[in-house]
Formats: sequence, C-alpha cells, structure tokens
Amino acid sequence: MNTVIKRHTLSVLVENSAGVLSQVSRLFSRKGYNIESLAVGTTDDPEVSRITIEVLCGEQQVSQIINQLRNKKWKRVVQTTVYIPYFISVVVMVSMIQVLFMNDKGVIGNLLKDIGLVSQSTNIVGSASTFVPLYVLTGVWQSMGWNSIIYIAALSSVDTQLYDACKIDGANRWQTMWNIDFPAILPTVMILLIMNMGNILNVGFDKAFLMQNDLNRSASQVISTYVYQVGIKSSQFSFGTAVGLFNTVVNFVFLMFTNWISKRSTGTGLL
Repeated sequence: MNTVIKRHTLSVLVENSAGVLSQVSRLFSRKGYNIESLAVGTTDDPEVSRITIEVLCGEQQVSQIINQLRNKKWKRVVQTTVYIPYFISVVVMVSMIQVLFMNDKGVIGNLLKDIGLVSQSTNIVGSASTFVPLYVLTGVWQSMGWNSIIYIAALSSVDTQLYDACKIDGANRWQTMWNIDFPAILPTVMILLIMNMGNILNVGFDKAFLMQNDLNRSASQVISTYVYQVGIKSSQFSFGTAVGLFNTVVNFVFLMFTNWISKRSTGTGLL
C-alpha cells in the first residue's frame, strides 16, 4: 500500500514539474509577452522607487537627523512620531489613503490640487499616472522611521571624539553628518541595499490589491496580483508557479549583481 502511494505521489510531482517547465517556456514564447505585463503596467516599478528613496535617501537622513538631536525628551518624541506609522495595518493604511485622497473630498488631495501639484481633473486614487507616486510615498512614510532604527544603532558606535574634533575644526551640523555620520553608516547602507535588491520585484500583494481598481489597473497590476488572478482565479496553477519562479530568478540575479558592485566599490558585501 505504501509503495502504491509513493508511486502515485512521485507521478503527481513529475506531472506538476513538467507542467511548470512547459509554462516557463510558454511565459517567454506567448504572443505579445512583455515584462511590463508581469511587473507593472507602466515603466515605473514601485519597488525600485521605494528602495531608492528609503535606502539611499530617506532612512539614513532620518537617522542622522535624530542622532543630531541633543534634547533627549524631544529626541524621544521625534522617534515615537516617526515609528508609529509602521504599526498601522495595510487595510487601515489603504482606508486612510482612500479618505485623504478621495476625489473632490480628500483633504490632502484637494490641497495638492490647490497648490498645483496635481491637475484639478485628476482622480488621485483612480488614476494610473498617480498610482506609483501614491504607492511609493505612502510606503516610505509608513516604514522609513522604523527602518531607520538600524542606522541609529550603527551611529551609536561612532567615537564621540570624532564629533569633538569636528567642533574644534569649526564644522557645522551638516558637515558633521556628511564627514562623520555618513561614512560610519555606509557599510550598513550597502548591506541593506543588497538585501532589498533581493526583493526588488516583490511588490507587496496586500497594498497593491487593496489600492487596485478598474481605473488604475494598468499601473497597479503587479506580479503578485497577476499571479493571483491567473494562477488562483483562472486555475492556471502551473503558469502561476512559472511566473513566481521567474520572479525569484530575477531577484537572485539583482541581488548577486548588487553584491558584486558593492564589493568592488566599498569592499562591503554579503558574500
């Protein structure tokens, strides 16, 4: 009996593997295929933009600014303020986006239209052109404070004598941040960049799916929502698995390439 079960299980695995391999071939040979149909409907990848803003610009600047605060009470207030958005659930976050950017009724949406950053006729939550900026900026706001903790920990190990030397030399706050703080956290920046590049195509399913509607579908259709629609709703399980496999391979290539660049430029890497 056990032998029959093992043979049946092996045959099912072989059939599924063959189906996945055939769907990989189909993925690259199907008519009209392009990478944008799997990643995003526009040429802007939300995850690339988020990683660029958070790792290279936002998180380290927030950590350096917090590290430069001398009043301990004010420093704690700022830290708590920037950490709180991280604990907001995705469902609540998307609900806030819908309310604040609602067409003709959203407070922030109307403000952006009044100051001319968005045209009056644009529906911010229902436009393909505004989906990527909205997705990226709200994601950065939510996670930037929490992700800056690791940079603050790295800055805590900097020798305080270096700051005293900067003061003696007449350096101001910005010069101190550029010449002392930034070199101190540069290895951490590169390590986090490498780790984030391993998820460069893994745009979160929850937020993209909740923000998706018929008006912005051309921009909000990311790999995870595409796999859900094709693999789950259309019952094309082999093709959905092939798309996920392709996604993993591309992420691995990006990770190794970024690690190689980091080793060549800064001498810091994961491998």
